[in-house]
Amino acid sequence: MMPAGPKGVAKARAARRRAARSGDPLLLAVATYNLGVALAAQGEVEEARAALEQAMGSGRPEVAPKAACNLGLLLASHGQLDEARAAYQQAIASGDPQVAPLGWFNLGILLGRQGDAEGARAAFQQAIDGGDAQTAGEAAVNLGNLLAAQGDTAAAQVAFGQAINSGYSDAVALASFNLGNTLAEKGDVRGARAAYQQAIDSGHAENAAGAAMNLGILLNGQGDTSGAQAAFRRVAESGHPDLAPRAAIELAGFLVEQGNIRAATAALRRAADSGHPEHAPSAAFYLGGLLAKNRDAAGARKAYQQAVDSGHAVFAAKAAVNLGQLLALQGDVRRARAALQYAVDSGDADTAAKARQILDQLT
Repeated sequence: MMPAGPKGVAKARAARRRAARSGDPLLLAVATYNLGVALAAQGEVEEARAALEQAMGSGRPEVAPKAACNLGLLLASHGQLDEARAAYQQAIASGDPQVAPLGWFNLGILLGRQGDAEGARAAFQQAIDGGDAQTAGEAAVNLGNLLAAQGDTAAAQVAFGQAINSGYSDAVALASFNLGNTLAEKGDVRGARAAYQQAIDSGHAENAAGAAMNLGILLNGQGDTSGAQAAFRRVAESGHPDLAPRAAIELAGFLVEQGNIRAATAALRRAADSGHPEHAPSAAFYLGGLLAKNRDAAGARKAYQQAVDSGHAVFAAKAAVNLGQLLALQGDVRRARAALQYAVDSGDADTAAKARQILDQLT
């Protein structure tokens, strides 16, 4: 496989020229395939298609099935679904122990895009039965998702179980996470909890954090506040760019209820400083409220200003109102008016009305 990018294409072209001069048909087929893959990565669709078709036409079992599968991916990504389907079927017909299952898997994805749920279901099952651990695991996850979307929870559980049993780490983590979601929606709290825990234990960067987040929500709904807090703390400390700030906000709520204001402040400050476009502004707003309630006016001002500066559609205006009130109490009427005017001009009708009322009361 040649590296992607212009240099990769140039190297692939040079390698193909050398292969052509060598007179070795296998070497030429491999070099042509590599050129097709490199061109596809660069978005050179027509030239990539020509190279992959040539590699397919070589008839070399080491190359032709892979070329067919990659051609299918290329065509499908550019909306040429009927031609992609034909390419996948050619890969399947090769009987290659790795490529044929992958062809079935990609065909299942394509059929799902076309709305042929039954066809997709059959294709995914063929991929699972193909015996390649990675492809079987990924196909089982997709089959489980398809069945869950159709409301066939029992069959979805079986498919997710197949993915977990595949041993392919990414599939195990995602299947456990999705199984947890399916069981939670069904009301099977015990089963969902076990599935989420399996996803957490996988250590997968994405799905472990997602599972811990959903486990926290599930446990909180069941009244298990200590379990929920532990789950949210795990996510908050995971460093996940989206979920960690959200979990930190949830964790702060528990800490405030427990009277641990210092820890709650730290959790909210971490979320506020995360830079997340949604959670950072909300965390800064809540941090301002917490600090103001605990008589840290300077800290509250800073937090509210941070929320205002974010320009968030909701929390910037809300923070501006609170900042304006705080400044007015401190006798800084000029800055209070500026903050309140920001809220008035925000476009949020309810917040603007509240800010206007406060402005009218300022002397």
